Amino acid sequence: QSHTPHRAPVVDLTRFVDLLDWTVAADRFVRLGDAQDLAARLRAARPHYTVQQQDPQARRAGEALGQAARAMTRVSQALELLRPAEAMEASAALPKQIAALAQLPALNTLPFRLLADQVVSSYAPLAMDKATQQQQSAEALRIEREMVERYLQWGHYVQAAGLAREWLVTWTLLQAGFGDPLESGARKEVEHNLGAAGKEREHNHGRFGSYPLSTGKDLRQLPHAATLLDLYQQLGDVRNDIMHAGKRPQPIPAATLAEKVQRLCARLREFPLPSEGDAA
Repeated sequence: QSHTPHRAPVVDLTRFVDLLDWTVAADRFVRLGDAQDLAARLRAARPHYTVQQQDPQARRAGEALGQAARAMTRVSQALELLRPAEAMEASAALPKQIAALAQLPALNTLPFRLLADQVVSSYAPLAMDKATQQQQSAEALRIEREMVERYLQWGHYVQAAGLAREWLVTWTLLQAGFGDPLESGARKEVEHNLGAAGKEREHNHGRFGSYPLSTGKDLRQLPHAATLLDLYQQLGDVRNDIMHAGKRPQPIPAATLAEKVQRLCARLREFPLPSEGDAA
């Protein structure tokens, strides 16, 4: 008697693997604030080029999916590469792209429909368009401090330390009455004075003299001036230690460095934000 050989059934796991990819992308977004994997899933969900050429509805879906993916990638890359102004601008543009995507019937077939609102709400506290950044420097400074805190939550200590140091420079510029906190000459002037006053304070048992700025203000007149100098110096040391990649005689151990970055960055809350009148 002949027997038919036993054959295991063929199971198509494509949809399972696809769902797993979405799950991994969602987890990365929730834990690390990085939406680039989600953006990649949106790009992969676009209809094929030939289908888009033949079907106007498919073409609209492809365009909306592509635009939303680009917007999410721009926010994530700007945060990753420490571009706070671009991250704010991209976060402000994101809701429009996600809203356009939400109008697509095809979205109902994608797991992204469960995450769309969360993506928008997650980046909303960082949103500010370019024109508003220029008009409301103090509010932009508040958002940058929020960004530092987000970096800490996500474990991005390199970005947190770098932005926190620059935040102190901007804070000083606005408190001292400089008009444009991005003007390179003004930033160099403030950085030089912060560094010099900090070294004097370190070598003179906490005392430091007069450091007049070109706006007519003096570093000594600024609120929390002593704390400012100490924190600026410590954040500079930490940032330099990180960027030298441990190529020093006694580099700070990684665990100690992470704890120190968290502790120093948390102290930004000690500095009162300048009023918009002061920032103008």
